[in-house]
Amino acid sequence: MYGCGEEDMSEFLGKPAACFDDTHVFTPMKKCRNYRAVWAVGGEDFVYPSNMGSPFFDDPKLRFVLLEMHYDNPDLKPGITDSSAFRFYMTEKLRPIETGRLTMGQLVSPVQLAIPPKQQRFTAYVYCPGKCTSRINEPINVFTGLLHTHLLGVAMRVRVIRNGVEIKSEMRDDHYDFNYQTPVYLSKPLVIMPGDDIIVECTYGSMDRDTVTYGGYGSDNEMCEALLEYYPKRNMTSEACMSIVDPEALLKVLGLKKEQVDIAGENWLGEQIVTVINQKKQNVTITNWYKNDLKVTSDMATKLQDFMKNSPQQVYCGVQGRDSPGGNVTDGGIIKLDGAIKNPRPYVDPPAVCTASSGPGSTTTSQPTRATTNRG
Repeated sequence: MYGCGEEDMSEFLGKPAACFDDTHVFTPMKKCRNYRAVWAVGGEDFVYPSNMGSPFFDDPKLRFVLLEMHYDNPDLKPGITDSSAFRFYMTEKLRPIETGRLTMGQLVSPVQLAIPPKQQRFTAYVYCPGKCTSRINEPINVFTGLLHTHLLGVAMRVRVIRNGVEIKSEMRDDHYDFNYQTPVYLSKPLVIMPGDDIIVECTYGSMDRDTVTYGGYGSDNEMCEALLEYYPKRNMTSEACMSIVDPEALLKVLGLKKEQVDIAGENWLGEQIVTVINQKKQNVTITNWYKNDLKVTSDMATKLQDFMKNSPQQVYCGVQGRDSPGGNVTDGGIIKLDGAIKNPRPYVDPPAVCTASSGPGSTTTSQPTRATTNRG
């Protein structure tokens, strides 16, 4: 669910349309990018703490909202209908604490994420450096969030490094399940200070796949995103910090030479439009090449894992600072990283503590909890 810009959207009311395809985009999708709520497969009801609320129309320019739904129908079966909907509970009695949102993730593109087949565990790394978080100016308290990958996801976590030391973070899911994507509700807020480094790790298992799984919006493609909600709300209700790898460098790891690759700009989503020359001297799309031409060796998989962690990245910092009305850093919102964010002193989980119980073998450990579904 997005809030829209200041343009009049009246002509689109009650006229749903496809969000986008390879060549066209539904006009409101270009104007409505300030997200207000998100739901994913398996999501349950979310109830705010009694002293918190999310402002829906805090900006008087946001007079319209857009609901975006993703459907996966690869066989194009006809006659499928859907009655899914969001239900929001609104109040005129404003609560004392208002919340904001920070999204971190990878640009969604076939040349931003490539997961080799037959991997027990393969991890993608998203970096948000202190140069970006320094723009928040004051601490924010993350109290909930949605961790999101697709079918290959097996674990996710958000790490926060402060002065070279990783602090404890419950924003993690060590047993991620695509079919149970409900918000993680933290027992204690995760405090992010200006200047903290943040790492989002998405771990996948691809033992059942025979070809590369690449970044994309389909359920059989993959994503890596952490959508965090915090308090107190800043001036911008929704901000972002996104990782971007060099697509030519990624394809070089997979055996393509520079002269075989053609990157013809980007579509409206920021996805690079890429074609390659395969071994048969045919000009094919990058996704076609992944499916039909690429043969991944074990050495290639090892190098690809190293690339996803340690390669230079560009980070889009969409966090507004007091000196940046546009919400970007000075050089157009891009921060350049020479390699991985260092974590010299990682946080180590304490050992599980056994407690007395009525049953054998019971242990108690500190774990993040899911959002409650009890409205009482």
